[in-house]
Amino acid sequence: MLGTMLSENYLIVDSDVKKDFFISLIHKNIFGCMQSLLAKKRPVDFVALLTMMEPVELGGANYLAELAHFASPTKFDRYVDMMREAWKNREKNKILIQAKEGDWEIGSINCLCACATKNNQQFTQLHKKSIEIR
Repeated sequence: MLGTMLSENYLIVDSDVKKDFFISLIHKNIFGCMQSLLAKKRPVDFVALLTMMEPVELGGANYLAELAHFASPTKFDRYVDMMREAWKNREKNKILIQAKEGDWEIGSINCLCACATKNNQQFTQLHKKSIEIR
């Protein structure tokens, strides 16, 4: 996915991918650097990424260079959907842990989980509210 974004920079913004969708800190760092470069109207490529952080924080120069081998524009949308679903499941699990620790009522839990499956933006807002409840 990151390799596809390196070859097709418009996907960094147009895909609606969020930094939190990534599990690995290295992938979060790479994506964050991509976003920063775009915001500064700079090219997003292998060399530019290496100027943003220490190479080890981006997986190393070899790792970044190899990302291009995994570029697949035809599969990109499916990968985004898979990442979004995995993120939603991780966030639902966090909410359930908070609910257990906070002894929430079952109605509140069901409402949050039901809304989480409907809409990504709505889920993000609900997750923020669940944090405020704590």
